[in-house]
Amino acid sequence: MLAANYILAAKYGYPKLTDLLNKKVLVVVGTATLLLGVPWLYGAWQLHERLLTDQAQEQKRLPMKLSNTTTWVGVTVGFTSWTYILNVTLADIELSVLEKQARRDICAGPKQTLVKDGASYSYEYRGRSGTAIGRFTIASCP
Repeated sequence: MLAANYILAAKYGYPKLTDLLNKKVLVVVGTATLLLGVPWLYGAWQLHERLLTDQAQEQKRLPMKLSNTTTWVGVTVGFTSWTYILNVTLADIELSVLEKQARRDICAGPKQTLVKDGASYSYEYRGRSGTAIGRFTIASCP
């Protein structure tokens, strides 16, 4: 049967059965992606807009000295990500301690809802020369 299909397709220019099936599969997959992907994309876009609004508010307050050794100098927003940029005067920092504290603050505060909606928060620590000395990301809460 399949061989006959190829002969008819070659001789008379009929589409091959496999081509027709591939087109139907493509339509089904495309429709499913559209139906399932649009709500996710809309939610992600709303999250992005919220992060941009928050970024505009926070930028007005920067730079902000957080301690004798740490100054918050910037924030950047990706599609669903937020990155804190911090300058530190220490030669060495304990990222695990800083991450634990940041996770506690984010997961116990109002940002917890944004994390559940798909946001991630990164912390980028830079030394005196501006080079990155450490980074971590919080993308989920327990």
